[in-house]
Amino acid sequence: MDIRDIKLFLALSETLHFRLTGEICNLSPSAVSRALQRMEQELGQELVHRETREISLTIAGRRFAEFCRSVGLQWSALQEELGTGANTLRGEVRIFASVTASIAILPRLLARLRAAFPEVRVLLQTGAPSEAIQRVADGVADIAVAALPDPLPGGLSAAPVQKTELELIAPRVQGAAGLTGGVADLVRPADLTGIPMVLPHSGLARNEILRWFTAAEPAVEPRIYAEVSGSEAIISMVRLGFGVGVVPRIVLDASALRQEVRLLRADPALEPFHLGLVVQTRRLHEPAVAALWSLREEY
Repeated sequence: MDIRDIKLFLALSETLHFRLTGEICNLSPSAVSRALQRMEQELGQELVHRETREISLTIAGRRFAEFCRSVGLQWSALQEELGTGANTLRGEVRIFASVTASIAILPRLLARLRAAFPEVRVLLQTGAPSEAIQRVADGVADIAVAALPDPLPGGLSAAPVQKTELELIAPRVQGAAGLTGGVADLVRPADLTGIPMVLPHSGLARNEILRWFTAAEPAVEPRIYAEVSGSEAIISMVRLGFGVGVVPRIVLDASALRQEVRLLRADPALEPFHLGLVVQTRRLHEPAVAALWSLREEY
């Protein structure tokens, strides 16, 4: 077993997918499977449960993933310490962000990193924004772009980089989702009584829209039609007439469907939230992580 096996299993433990692991490690899915079998033989333990469509880690697999993560961090630190040239910083940094954040927030930061530290390798992971902070807390990502909660979970540090408004959106099609005559451009919670809502299943946007409804006098119980994991999916469902949704302005501005939904003005206005970089505080001394952190632009 060598460092390539360590990195392969670490990638597999994060993706739980042979094809995606192969893409990360530049291997075919069959090569990933063979490498996994070899590691299982060496350890004398089954590391994953193989099912038809997905895999999951066994107890031994979870323990081995922790070992791989520790070895991977030590390997990166050693590479940085022994890098060629006294002023050359090497290593890698794992960044988690939503697709929208990857387009709207990361480019300038990564361009500065590339210019200042060309030997630092970036591993970009994308997924639902609601997963970002947990990814960092679990050590799956070194740094994440996330909506910043108040307070921040213990052991984490954050740097705000952008503020975004929350927007209520509705279908453009007249009569869709029961909106005929019931919702004007300016809406109060009571105006949405009985109107189907398409909401994120978790996160700050969901918390804020539910607060908006319950703070009304009298409080309004929203009719939740669907709960989805991404703002892009909310925009798509609203466009198709399934209901009224709430999305961050930054996502709406980046969406190809932004002209196919209409904005509603919430009264009172929804509270905006802050987007920023999140990292485990204890990781800020690691050279590659510290390098990226030092290049952030706070507002």
